[in-house]
Amino acid sequence: MSQENVELVRRGHEALRVGGEEAALAYFDRDIGLSPVEELPGVESYHGHDGVRRYFEVTRDALGDFGWEPLELVDFGDHTFLRSPGFARRVATAEYR
Repeated sequence: MSQENVELVRRGHEALRVGGEEAALAYFDRDIGLSPVEELPGVESYHGHDGVRRYFEVTRDALGDFGWEPLELVDFGDHTFLRSPGFARRVATAEYR
């Protein structure tokens, strides 16, 4: 079962990369709980598919275009470890008068 979990995480990340957030939701449990790094300002926890949508919206508002690329997936029985560097790109805009 655990190798199946690794493959499920891999497919979920591929769905996110190719099809976006809505495509990736098929790989999240409807009762998912998502808790970003506590040290970030204004951090909140997100629950369910609507919570995941909200997480992407809030994070995109703060960082602009963002994502991550899975480098390593390791089977730990009931858990899957993912090593993945993230990126963020914000396009600065200025209004000239």
